[in-house]
Amino acid sequence: MKSMWLTFIFVFFVGISSILAQQENVEQLLENLDEFSDNHELLELLNDLRAHPLDLNRASADELKRLPWISDVLARDIVTFRKKHGKFQSLKQLEEIPEIDPELLPLISEFLTIDERKHSPEISLALRSRIFRKLQQSQGYRDGSYYPSPEKVYNRLTINYGETIRVGALLEKDAGEKNLSDFQSYYFEFSPNASWKIIAGNYLLEFGQGLVFWNPYASYKSIQPVYSAKKKGGSLRPYRLVDENASLRGIAYQFCAKFYQITLFSSLQKLDATLDKTNDQVVNFYEAGYHRTENELDKKDQLQEQLFGSRMQIMPNPNLTLGITGYFSKFNRQFTATDRERYRFAFTGKENQLVGCDVNYILGDWNFFGEFARSGNNGFGAVAGAVFDTRHLDMAVLFRNYARNFHSFHGSGFGEHGDELQNERGLYLGFRFKILKNLTLSLYQDQFYFPWRTYSIPEPAGGADYLTALEYKPMRRTKIYVHFKHRRKPTLKAIQTETSGANDWVIAKQQSNLRCQFEFKPLSKMNLRFRFEKSWVSFPDYPPVRMNPPTNLSGVLLYQEISYQWRRKISLSARITFFDTDSYESRIYQFERDVPGVLTNQMLYGQGSRFYLVCRYTFAPFAAVAVKFGSTHYYFRNSIGTQSDMIAGDQLSTIAVQLQSKW
Repeated sequence: MKSMWLTFIFVFFVGISSILAQQENVEQLLENLDEFSDNHELLELLNDLRAHPLDLNRASADELKRLPWISDVLARDIVTFRKKHGKFQSLKQLEEIPEIDPELLPLISEFLTIDERKHSPEISLALRSRIFRKLQQSQGYRDGSYYPSPEKVYNRLTINYGETIRVGALLEKDAGEKNLSDFQSYYFEFSPNASWKIIAGNYLLEFGQGLVFWNPYASYKSIQPVYSAKKKGGSLRPYRLVDENASLRGIAYQFCAKFYQITLFSSLQKLDATLDKTNDQVVNFYEAGYHRTENELDKKDQLQEQLFGSRMQIMPNPNLTLGITGYFSKFNRQFTATDRERYRFAFTGKENQLVGCDVNYILGDWNFFGEFARSGNNGFGAVAGAVFDTRHLDMAVLFRNYARNFHSFHGSGFGEHGDELQNERGLYLGFRFKILKNLTLSLYQDQFYFPWRTYSIPEPAGGADYLTALEYKPMRRTKIYVHFKHRRKPTLKAIQTETSGANDWVIAKQQSNLRCQFEFKPLSKMNLRFRFEKSWVSFPDYPPVRMNPPTNLSGVLLYQEISYQWRRKISLSARITFFDTDSYESRIYQFERDVPGVLTNQMLYGQGSRFYLVCRYTFAPFAAVAVKFGSTHYYFRNSIGTQSDMIAGDQLSTIAVQLQSKW
């Protein structure tokens, strides 16, 4: 431990002396995601816009506000400025709009363009192939539980004919699965003009605030407290993710006119589910997506959902949008609740209907929005909020109420459970205030309450989240960022008491995180970053009579990162991290750079160090390769993981190789 802390101190002072690089803004928006390494719809959107930027002189307000840093109010102001002053001659001209913060331009410039040329349709083809594997062998391969194929393989092909025809196919298998096409997704999109389009195959719907339809990733509270409060969907889009239960599969048609929009859709999709084999009924959806063991394979495609519905949206003026969405779905198997006490309000039966109404209204610098939905059993869900957007002050307020019997299988809303819009009430407040030209203060507070028991908490309970963050830019290439987060949420703990022995008690777990980050760009193509993070966990609400209560827990993380871009062909990024946490309860997450198209939010707990290196090389105008090697070394451990995923030893190393080509 002494040598470890000496290393910490050394890295700390080295980091101070070289203060680190500009933080990726996607990380800021998604920092609260659980650990995963896969595609995210926001990442797909930004990659699309990076490859095909929006023409600032043609883009509508709806298209502009798809960027997470552009609010509805600002999108309206950009279009109004264009109508009043004529076409933009350069992106820098955006600074003439009084409402625009100059610091916003570097964030959005790569997604916007000014191009007066009209391109004739061209055929383009893009291929992305990726292999990922752990270099150490886990127990499942040694005892035969897993198929002897430890590679995770991903292949995606897209073919576009201008913006008229788009075709895509995606095949993916997880490590330990047998078939390279364990998950398959296809789509065909035909859009001859801006008035209508049709998609056949796998597709996504995003409407309103996500109560009826949304992509599988919910809104998360983040250090961008205003941007994350409101959903801004893309309506009807092809499905390009790898969440195996999240897409619709069938056909969808959308017609757009000046004052209204109509969407019709139908789907027939097989889903993974856990069955009660005694009566051949469904216990719950199986969402892990793994099909490695016999038990996991038994859950594959056990449920079929037939769904059809429509949406009508009207825009009586540029500042007001009203929509109504509804669908009817029918399953081929009956849902049942095996534990009626725990799942008293869970969905049962074969059929579900959902109808939702949403509104979006802009009044001056205010944007009011909301959605209200009712499921087939009269369960009710509601979201209502407002965003105030000016150059120096942004503010968001959001109220949510999801009844304990509200059932929405294709929605994903703001809340503690994201895709489970049930049994929750909450009030969120977010602020972003530009105190000085180079100093910004961000705050949020979220109070939430579960009116009925949850899966793990046997009684009504509530909690809260708080964030205070300061961002300071003393020089053009230097940024200092500090935030403090506090979270109070109920948890179930087994406690040994003097009078009644071991009992489960509902207590308030309190967790705090302090993060200090220094970023510096010493050269135009070099980024440096240093981060120190400390976490504290306590369980203060124990019963008055007890024996051996758990002590308070804590954790610390330090990392140093360097990134370098060489001649636009080679980019390198390396990071060394040291971590020391008392237990899993005080774990700390860190976002990591990865191969293009992948997000990795790495969870670290225990004691150890982690190193990774990412290299991207563009070896031809139409092709590039990316490699990531990562290795985590745990101190004082003889094994990593549990059961079939257990690895003997104290080190876990991974490698990912990705080839991208485009013609």
